[in-house]
Amino acid sequence: MTQLIRTILLTTLALGNISVYGAASQPMAATDMTCQQALANVGQVKVGITENRVVELLGKPTEIKDGVWGYNSWSCAPRPRVGQQLIFGIALMFKDGVVSKIGYDTICATGPGR
Repeated sequence: MTQLIRTILLTTLALGNISVYGAASQPMAATDMTCQQALANVGQVKVGITENRVVELLGKPTEIKDGVWGYNSWSCAPRPRVGQQLIFGIALMFKDGVVSKIGYDTICATGPGR
């Protein structure tokens, strides 16, 4: 699964902020939001929440591939400070209309090289 998440997120980064929507098991709400709003809400995404709740929190996915919803926040992610780890992408797998697995792409700033 980790490779699939990475593939979705890297493809999304390479192609830019594109919109490729697949069929959800329930209709998606028409929720548009900024990248900053979605990034601020990432921490509220938990296993067990519905597809519609995910759309309320994060907006429509950047990409859906093989049933995995990918969200790319690279364009609005702040630069990490030394010792800080930041999320810049999230991938969600669903089972029966609810989140079953969550994968994160992060940046960890370890400080200046020597």
